[in-house]
Amino acid sequence: MATFESLPTELRLQVLQHLDLPSLGQLIQASPTYHNTYLQSKKILLHNVVRQCYGHVGLADPIAAVTSTNLQAEVKSHRDDIISLLDHLRRRAETTSQRHILSPDDSLRLLHLYQRLKPLLTRFLQRAPGPVSPAERARILRALCRLQTYSNIFGSREWSADPHSRRGAATWYRNFTLDDMWALFFGPMTPWEVEEFGSVSTFLQQEYSALFAQIARDVGPRDGPAWQALRPDGMPVEVVYGSADEEAPENKDYNDYCNHLVALGPCFLATVLAQPTAHARHSLLAANSIAAKRSFDSRVSIMRHRGTPMLDPADRYDVSGVGALLSSLPVMDQPATGWSHYWYGAQGPVDSVVHAPESHERTMGNSHGWQWGYALWDVPA
Repeated sequence: MATFESLPTELRLQVLQHLDLPSLGQLIQASPTYHNTYLQSKKILLHNVVRQCYGHVGLADPIAAVTSTNLQAEVKSHRDDIISLLDHLRRRAETTSQRHILSPDDSLRLLHLYQRLKPLLTRFLQRAPGPVSPAERARILRALCRLQTYSNIFGSREWSADPHSRRGAATWYRNFTLDDMWALFFGPMTPWEVEEFGSVSTFLQQEYSALFAQIARDVGPRDGPAWQALRPDGMPVEVVYGSADEEAPENKDYNDYCNHLVALGPCFLATVLAQPTAHARHSLLAANSIAAKRSFDSRVSIMRHRGTPMLDPADRYDVSGVGALLSSLPVMDQPATGWSHYWYGAQGPVDSVVHAPESHERTMGNSHGWQWGYALWDVPA
């Protein structure tokens, strides 16, 4: 009778292909035999684990999240590379092949990103209105990847004691206009994908609000000495997000900091939540807390009132009777039931992805709906 160690190479490979990343690591560390099998087929094994982790998401958005790590819109020399990366992402249906096998290094980068996002995905799923479908899970994970890409490029920078480092509030507007940014990043998304992004952005806001509620209990008020003592030397007490000409907000609520922290990206929140003690969490937040007036929903409001059109590939849905087209598409190209119900009600078909019925008073960017995440769930609001 064959033992687990003496299985033929083909069967050992099948065993490894069905393991998640932690189990794979444990087995190849414990068994020299399986370690050798892993080394012989490392590329395909890691690629399969990546596919297993990301599920229906596909790999274009996770790849963009890791590729954009060192691209910052406030750096003028990065402008062309940013445009190229986002154009590549826009054409993801053309450029991402299911048959393409990632290199081991690329797989490991994507797995590292997944391990950082997984705790946030888990926290978001805890608020699910029912059993979670693979599509719901994938929408949340895709939106987290997109938020990370956006934050890498157009977001804030983490605090550093290095006086030469780029840190603090985002200044992407030095090299890109609001219309540039929207056309590059959000214009190619369908309205429901923008709403998915907004739902995840609001989720991060809620997580930070909860963290600051704990700080208020443990440390005291924002203008008190205990909070100021947590902030590192050289950290600006009040710098307003968006413009050096704006005055600092008079409100001393800790939540003034949330917009800036969300713009650091979901991986930063994961780092905060992974701190070993409450004091360590408080200190990390204190070192990165800058008052910020502007949020994603304010940008959505501006662009909505301008009547900004959808761009390729999203504009292919701007056709009459689009409901029949949507129902024929893969699930990740369709809006969630929650989004359709929000716009068109339980009985109404999705006639357009751009214009709601004339009697409809709701608008894209409704933060109350984002608090529940209606654009992500396969149940009506």
